[in-house]
Amino acid sequence: MSKVKVVGGWEFYMSMTRLFGGIQVIRMRYGLHRQDGRGMTLQDLSAAYGLTKERIRQLEESALHKLRRHKSVLTAHLPLPSPA
Repeated sequence: MSKVKVVGGWEFYMSMTRLFGGIQVIRMRYGLHRQDGRGMTLQDLSAAYGLTKERIRQLEESALHKLRRHKSVLTAHLPLPSPA
């Protein structure tokens, strides 16, 4: 069983940024960067980053794959639901 280093605050943010290079694409694609929660289309993101829609899709898929693979690291920093 491997040990996971638990970090918080800025160190956690920087770790996640390094680990998930496509995190900004995920934030913008699913509207996590906006108050109204509206996500951006592949076309919008490709124009913003100057990349093709296919490359944006690849970055999104890669970041989602990494999130799924490392979900134990992420869940360590999420609040636990209170017992009913």
